[in-house]
Amino acid sequence: MKKLNNSGFSTVEGLLIVVAILFIGGISFYVFKVNQDNRKQVNLSTPIANNEATQPEQQPTPKQEVPAQQSFLTIQEMGVKLPLSESIKDAYYDNKDIATAPDIITFSLKSRALDAEPDCKNSSASTAVITRVPVGKEDPRQSGKKYSDTQADKGKVIGEYFYFVGLAQYPCAQDPNNQKILERVRTEFSDAGKNISTITP
Repeated sequence: MKKLNNSGFSTVEGLLIVVAILFIGGISFYVFKVNQDNRKQVNLSTPIANNEATQPEQQPTPKQEVPAQQSFLTIQEMGVKLPLSESIKDAYYDNKDIATAPDIITFSLKSRALDAEPDCKNSSASTAVITRVPVGKEDPRQSGKKYSDTQADKGKVIGEYFYFVGLAQYPCAQDPNNQKILERVRTEFSDAGKNISTITP
């Protein structure tokens, strides 16, 4: 009688070992696959977080302010215009010529903000005046000197004429608040005189 060799695995034991290896392999593969999916999800969200952390914080682009369109007081009779600032945006002029010489034109400049003051509204030179003189015209107050020399800081030469803004010599406003407005208006008219320009057709 032959003796059986009992030192090896039986078929059932071999199959159990193969099933166990396949089972462990399947579970390992499942865990591996789940981890891969989790990493992909983390990697998709991580670059944004990393970019925010590593890149300097972007400052919002400042909005470029569009400059407000410049408004002007157009003086048709002289063919010029004065740039208006916020303080004199309500400026107007009286086209009654108050000059005493035939070759000089002078108009009163006023502000509606001061119309509540009777002297400011009714007096011809209560706030400021704009004057047009020929370029070579002498200033009678300063012998031998031209208006373009004596008033150079108040206006400019355009073509054959010198235009300048002169300020009233007395305060037309009685109310303290209106006196402050008057002071501001005079300053702005004076500055506008330096920037007189021609009316472009």
